[in-house]
Amino acid sequence: MARIAVYPGTFDPVTLGHLDIIKKSLLIFDKLYIGVVDDNSLGKNVLFTSKERKEMIDNDVRDFHSVEVHIFSGLLVDFMESVNANFIIRGVRTITDLEYEFNMNYINKMFNNKIETIFLPAELQYQMVSSTAIKKIAHIDQDIEKISQFTSRDIAEILIHKIQSKF
Repeated sequence: MARIAVYPGTFDPVTLGHLDIIKKSLLIFDKLYIGVVDDNSLGKNVLFTSKERKEMIDNDVRDFHSVEVHIFSGLLVDFMESVNANFIIRGVRTITDLEYEFNMNYINKMFNNKIETIFLPAELQYQMVSSTAIKKIAHIDQDIEKISQFTSRDIAEILIHKIQSKF
């Protein structure tokens, strides 16, 4: 039986920390679906559309085997059922992340008790990196070299272009 996992998230934008978690996941699972949360499902104010976020991830994982990127809306457990996955991958950076993810694990188990959540710690150099922080840095200083310390160079360029086009 194939081990299939879903790594869900906003990915606004995808970071080197996200890519680190994807690489670690591929050491464990036969197939990884990256679930990009649809714009309409978010209570968040995102910079990129779900289609743009999917395209950025597709670009960053193009050389990874056994990875597919999908946009989904609705409940994560329903998306997981549609791709026959029983595992959720969650990257954790801090105790706050872990506390939030434990709560989500409980809720997901209430909907489907066959789902298991795997918590993977980010490598030390990525533990304080978040998409939100990267966007704040890019708003203040649009230096590609600085931003590409936290995300791929391609994403840094897209991020800067997006910010410049909004203002």
